[in-house]
Amino acid sequence: RACEMMEIAGTLHDLGKIRTPESILLKPGKLTTEEFNVIKEHAYFTDVLLSRVRGFEEIGKWAALHHEKLNGAGYPYHLTADEIPFGAKIMAVADVFSAITEDRPYRKGMPAERVQAILRENAEKGELSRGLVELLIANYDEVNAAREKASKEAGRRYYRSMGEEEK
Repeated sequence: RACEMMEIAGTLHDLGKIRTPESILLKPGKLTTEEFNVIKEHAYFTDVLLSRVRGFEEIGKWAALHHEKLNGAGYPYHLTADEIPFGAKIMAVADVFSAITEDRPYRKGMPAERVQAILRENAEKGELSRGLVELLIANYDEVNAAREKASKEAGRRYYRSMGEEEK
C-alpha cells in the first residue's frame, strides 16, 4: 500500500504546475528570480488541489512537500525535519535525483559520480535525509535503470497517444 501511495504522490507531485505559464515552464534558458518564484508556487498549488481529494490526505502531503528541506530552507511552508512526513522526505530525494539525472531543455543529465556528489552535498547541508540519500546511492544502478525505463515508457505512451512514431 505505501509503495502504491508513493507512486501516486510521485505522479502528482508537480500537479500545481498547471497554474504555471507555459512561457516559464518551457523556457530553454535560465529563469529570472521572478520566474523561479512563480515556479516555486507549484508546490503550494499541489497542496491546495490535493487537499480537496478525500482519501488523499497523506498522498497529498507527500506530493506537495517535495521541495521542503530538513533545515527549514525549503518551500512552500519552510518546514523543518520533524514537521516533514517521511514520504515527503523520500519524494524530495527522488525529485532531486530525477532532476539532475534526466536531460532537460537547458542541460544534459549528469553522470553518476556528479549526481551522487550533489545528493551528498544536499544531505551535508541539512536539506535531504542522509539515510535516504545513502540508500539511493547504494542502489544507484537499479534506481537509475528504473528511472530510465519509466521515462522511456512515458515517452512511448505519449507518442502513441498522439498517433506518432516514437522519436
